[in-house]
Amino acid sequence: MTIMKVFTKSIGVIFYLFSFIWPKKNIVIFGASRGERYFDNSKALFLYYLEQGHDAYWIYTKKKPCVEKIDSSRFVKANSVRGCMLVLQAKLAFSSYGTLDFWLYRFSSRTLFVQLWHGIPLKNIFFAERKLTLMKRMQYCLEISAFDYFVVSSRLEQYVISSQTKMT
Repeated sequence: MTIMKVFTKSIGVIFYLFSFIWPKKNIVIFGASRGERYFDNSKALFLYYLEQGHDAYWIYTKKKPCVEKIDSSRFVKANSVRGCMLVLQAKLAFSSYGTLDFWLYRFSSRTLFVQLWHGIPLKNIFFAERKLTLMKRMQYCLEISAFDYFVVSSRLEQYVISSQTKMT
């Protein structure tokens, strides 16, 4: 295992442990596409939460989104002190792709983590993939177990996602 992999895994584990003891506030965070893009289901729900007056923030990793009608302080770089503090304090997190939408951070059970997904899979994903290695199977177990809810748009999609993620 490379030094970089050990470092990134360590950040996730340390953050996860801190997430258990850190006081939570009514903060809602959103992310999508590994924090690299401002779009998808997370964007739509983020805009809705802002319209409703919630304390909501978009967590990004690369380039800060430039949106004229939204206060720029609502967009926070993941690997900043402010980003770390907001993620630690969040009671609710929404993701479109996966846990990496929030950089290396991992949430304890004290943060409700909702996977909004980004479409109906037309190919085999997760446990339905062919030739799954033990390592890949373990990665999927960790990824899927991070979510409290997995939002789907229909009974058919519920069946497809459930069969491919082993979630009920």
